[in-house]
Amino acid sequence: MPWFFLMELINPTNGNANSRAQANANAKAIDARIPRTRAYHKSLKEYNLKHNDYRRYIQFLVIVGPDPHVILFKPNDQEMIPGGALDATESELDGLKRLWRELFHAGSISDHQIDDEVQFKDVVGQWYRPDLSDELYPYRTKYVNSYKEHIKTYLVELKKPLQITYPHVFKNCIMIDLYDIYDKKDPVVSSIPLMLSRFCFTSD
Repeated sequence: MPWFFLMELINPTNGNANSRAQANANAKAIDARIPRTRAYHKSLKEYNLKHNDYRRYIQFLVIVGPDPHVILFKPNDQEMIPGGALDATESELDGLKRLWRELFHAGSISDHQIDDEVQFKDVVGQWYRPDLSDELYPYRTKYVNSYKEHIKTYLVELKKPLQITYPHVFKNCIMIDLYDIYDKKDPVVSSIPLMLSRFCFTSD
């Protein structure tokens, strides 16, 4: 059973909008970045039509200590795993670093600094969206010929204590204990303990 070393999260801060215009733009953009919203499904449909292909989406499962807690964003009344869509021609590694930079450092960290800070350890979950709905499958079914979205959940191991500045549009960043996750409405969020069950956690 693999061991996973826990680091602490240091005072997460919300990246404030710089102006009223920026705040309004963020308000319009927020739903397009949050799964299970009408704007999200609209942006997904536009991507599918433009590229004639499914969209790739990455989630970051960040576990911090000293006791195992999961970092989640809470833009509304429901929690979400931090993540975002890859660009059509973007490699997965480039997309991982870009999204990490945008979601946790307000764009102000280099690739070298990311390498010193985190290890994108394992893909612990994969999900397939068969249509423009909230339904997700944890496998590719033979009854669906063309998927709309492929979601990968990466477990992230921190190499040092993490201090983050998360995007203003996500409003709240919370740390939630693993045993408090089972009753969440989002099927991906509620499955986090199962995805992590093969790991042993330590902060010593």
